[in-house]
Amino acid sequence: MVGIAITVAGLLLIAGGSYYLVASKLPSLEEADATLYGQLMDADAGLIADGQSARSGVASASTVLPSDDPWVQSITALDSSSLTLHQWVLLFVNQGVTKVVTSAPTLDNPNFNDTPPIVIDVPTPGGQATASPAPPPTFLITTGQAVDLLTAMQKRHRLYQASLTSLNDSVGAAQKATAMTDYTTAVTDLQTGLATAQFLYDSTKGQVKDNSTRVTLAAALKAAKSVLDANGNITAGDANSAADVQAATDAMKAALATLKDPSDKVSAAVDNPRITKATDPLPAACQARGVGTNGCLDPATLCVVQRDQLLACKAVEPFNQLSAAFEAKFGHGLYVDCGYRNYDAQVAMHDRYGSPRAATPGTSNHGLGLAIDLPDWEYPSEYPPGQAAEIQYGTPQENWLIAHGPKYGWVFNVQGEPWHMNFVG
Repeated sequence: MVGIAITVAGLLLIAGGSYYLVASKLPSLEEADATLYGQLMDADAGLIADGQSARSGVASASTVLPSDDPWVQSITALDSSSLTLHQWVLLFVNQGVTKVVTSAPTLDNPNFNDTPPIVIDVPTPGGQATASPAPPPTFLITTGQAVDLLTAMQKRHRLYQASLTSLNDSVGAAQKATAMTDYTTAVTDLQTGLATAQFLYDSTKGQVKDNSTRVTLAAALKAAKSVLDANGNITAGDANSAADVQAATDAMKAALATLKDPSDKVSAAVDNPRITKATDPLPAACQARGVGTNGCLDPATLCVVQRDQLLACKAVEPFNQLSAAFEAKFGHGLYVDCGYRNYDAQVAMHDRYGSPRAATPGTSNHGLGLAIDLPDWEYPSEYPPGQAAEIQYGTPQENWLIAHGPKYGWVFNVQGEPWHMNFVG
């Protein structure tokens, strides 16, 4: 018959008549084996710290790893099961220990993955017990079982450490993958920026009023190239950390930014007879021709379309709509190489190119603010390199503009000039 064990005046009585002689006060684990007790307490404190690290690691990982990541799930399971081990520790500390009376009722082959028979209520590993003191023991434990519990806890600690290491590796890989995406974009942007600035530098030789602007741009180009050379060769398989990749990305973004100011100053310094700026005075010829005539438009009727380029105000919004549609199709908008030209600018163009390439001054649609020239091979400016190759007869871009331009009032109607569009409303 299986009975209930109780202690009375030094006897351990078993219902059914059997009894065993035991000490009137069973020693605690601490009293029975202080060293083992200390090891168990240290292991328990270690698991508490492991649990805290685990929760912190999973919280940080949640920003870059999915919730079904195997290492997130592994650590979450470890953190949950460590509560069970902690309950076993509290149970062992609160129960009597016997080494001698081996025939007394004992906890038989405990499975430390299961909740202990007497549950100590603690909300999380390392939390304080919130229930009443444990009830009187209904069984005895042995120091051998305490050793088994310590072994289970030490194994759990090793699992924690291995899982946290793997989790950190996964987080690092995910962070690097994200950083590599930004890095790749930064490399492309800087390469494009360098090509654009170099193209601007090369195409403005002898065309600027103040050549010091080109000298400054040359220095900026050299510095930016050195940044690209130093930071532009990272691949996904390299050993660089996410922080290293981010530092390289930041360096290239900063280098790209340094090109803007000297490029803008070179553009502003270009002595380009085709461009009429809003600040340019009316040509002297307009006194005789009259304000409002071709090449002598009232500045109040002109609006900026891009950079310093002007158009008749009524033509600007339709052009912007056409450019937006072009960008949706080809990934970038249209670049205005030349818009309104006043009378003096048209005279300079005619002197340079002659007829029929340049219209007789006073007859060009540019003089009415109703024409644009897109980038072409003949007269490059500050537009990104490669755009000139698009504006040629037979290209997908040219064909698209021919088909869709009229919806916005812009047409090609000058034979032999695939770059020239007129606004017809």
